[in-house]
Amino acid sequence: MGIPESSSYESTPLVRYIIMPCTVLLADNSEIIRRALRSTILAHPRIQLVGEARSFGETLRMAEELKPEVVILDMHLPDVHVFSASQFCEKLRAHSRVVGISVYMDEHSEAISKQVGALALLDKANLSETLLPTIFELMMQHNFAAA
Repeated sequence: MGIPESSSYESTPLVRYIIMPCTVLLADNSEIIRRALRSTILAHPRIQLVGEARSFGETLRMAEELKPEVVILDMHLPDVHVFSASQFCEKLRAHSRVVGISVYMDEHSEAISKQVGALALLDKANLSETLLPTIFELMMQHNFAAA
């Protein structure tokens, strides 16, 4: 039987979750928020920040190119209404899970979150406590569902 080849071994869901970093694209138009989240993300060895976007359009382009496992998406990017939710979902659904973030935890934010297919909506005021656990929970769910 022997040890599986590296490429097939690393692609198994459990091993992928245990040894491979989670790739993340961060999308927020605020430099202050991006800096704080970048610091949180870079402090964890199991998360790899692959890009930062400042608009919804830039997020779509970068997500299509980089194929991050998780997209941290501000629900109130300036150009969010220019694009249809279906465009966003089509481009991301195959390879990314979306974590919505918002300073406003209201019906409008929740509606946008649902439209873009976010699996979680987090309050920006609590991101230091909620972001990393949410990312890892989504990765575990995805990897075990793929097993």
